[in-house]
Amino acid sequence: MAAPIDALRLQKDTPCTKLGKCIDCQHKNKICNDFVLITVQFTAGRIKVIIVQGLTVIKVLITLTI
Repeated sequence: MAAPIDALRLQKDTPCTKLGKCIDCQHKNKICNDFVLITVQFTAGRIKVIIVQGLTVIKVLITLTI
């Protein structure tokens, strides 16, 4: 999971920065569980959609070329 590493890089005070893994998605400083809308991507094949449930990858969808 990228969220603990990114939260550490962004100096967020979250449980995952202390433990190095996702554990509390309800924390007020979380960076995971976001809705993101990307309207333009100029590098074809750069974006992949990955569906995660808990700590398990459920499905890797097609690579987006927007």
